[in-house]
Amino acid sequence: MPPAPEHSPAMGKVVQLVENSADDVAIRKALRELTPSALKNLCGVKRVVKKSELIEPALAKVKEKYGLSQNGAAQGNIAQMQSAALVGYEATSTAHEKGITVTPRADRRLQRSTDWKAAKTGDLDAARRIVSSAWKSVHTEVIKAKLNPKKVTVFISVPSTTRANTLPVALGEMLAQRTGGLFIDGGKFYKSRHPAPVKNIAPEERPFKVRDYIMMDGANISSVLDGKNVAVVEDVLTTGASAKLFVRALGRSGIQVDTVAGLMGDPRLNAEPQLVSKLRKAFTRNDINLNAKETASVLSRGEVNVILNQLNKAESNKDDRQAIARDIQRVFNERTTGILGPIL
Repeated sequence: MPPAPEHSPAMGKVVQLVENSADDVAIRKALRELTPSALKNLCGVKRVVKKSELIEPALAKVKEKYGLSQNGAAQGNIAQMQSAALVGYEATSTAHEKGITVTPRADRRLQRSTDWKAAKTGDLDAARRIVSSAWKSVHTEVIKAKLNPKKVTVFISVPSTTRANTLPVALGEMLAQRTGGLFIDGGKFYKSRHPAPVKNIAPEERPFKVRDYIMMDGANISSVLDGKNVAVVEDVLTTGASAKLFVRALGRSGIQVDTVAGLMGDPRLNAEPQLVSKLRKAFTRNDINLNAKETASVLSRGEVNVILNQLNKAESNKDDRQAIARDIQRVFNERTTGILGPIL
C-alpha cells in the first residue's frame, strides 16, 4: 500500500512498515530518520524534549493510527499491544517489556543529591521535587497507552523496607494526579519480609536473600483494586526483584498488575526466552541439575543476569558452583512455597 501523499518520504517509510506489520526494531529505525519537529508533531509534544525520548511514544502513536493489515483488519488497541514503550531505554520489544522508567541506568548524580537523600529518609516534599523534575509528560502518555481507558487506574507503591523511602509514594501520587487515577501506599497494606534494607545488600547477593511482601492482618486490598487498572510504582529497579515480588504478592490476593513505573533501572521484570536459554546453557555447563525455565520464572530478569555472572566467575571452582546451585535451589523453594500469583 503506497503512503499517503501528505507524508514526507521518511514518514511514508514509517507508515508502510507499520501497515505491513514490520517488527518494532525496523519501525524504530525508520522513526529515527524523522526530524525532531516531525516526531514532536507526531507525539503532540510542544515543549523542548530530547529526540531519543520521542521514539517510543512515536512508535505507539503510529501503531495506533496506522496499525492495519493490508486487508484493513485492525491490529488491536494500543493498550493491548505486545510492544512496550520504554522511554529512554532502547531494546527489542517483547511481551516481557511491560514497564517504563525514565532512564535504564542509575543516575548517580541524582542519587547523590541532597533531595534524593532526604527523600530516602522520609522527606516527601523532597521526593515530590525529584519526581516532578525527572518524570515528563511523554512518560505519562506511555503509561496511559498501556492501560484500559475505560477503567480507573490505581497506582500502588512498592512498600519500603525501611518505611522511610518516599520516592515511590511521590511518583505514585503524581501519576494518579496526571492520569485522573487513584494512589495507594502499598506500605499501608503490606509489610516487607527482608533481612535488611535492600540498599544495604550488594546487588550480587540480592537473589539469594529471603525477600517477600506479606499482607497485613485485616487488610483487604482486593476490594479496592478489583476491576481497575493496576500499576506498581518503584523508584529504582536495580534488579527488579522487589517490584516482581510485590507483583507476585498482589497476585496472591487475586490482583493482576498491568504495568510497572519507576524513575530508573530496567523495567523488564521477566527474563526473555533468550536469557532463559543462556541460563539453561550455564546450568548444563556447570553441571547444575535445575530447570532453567522454572528457575527464571521466580526470579527477576536482573536476578537471572546476576546469577549468570556469578556462575561465569565460578566456572573454575567446583565448590563455588555447588554453593551457587544450593543457593538457587533454596531461593526457588522459598519463592514457590504457597500459591504463586500472576507475575508480569
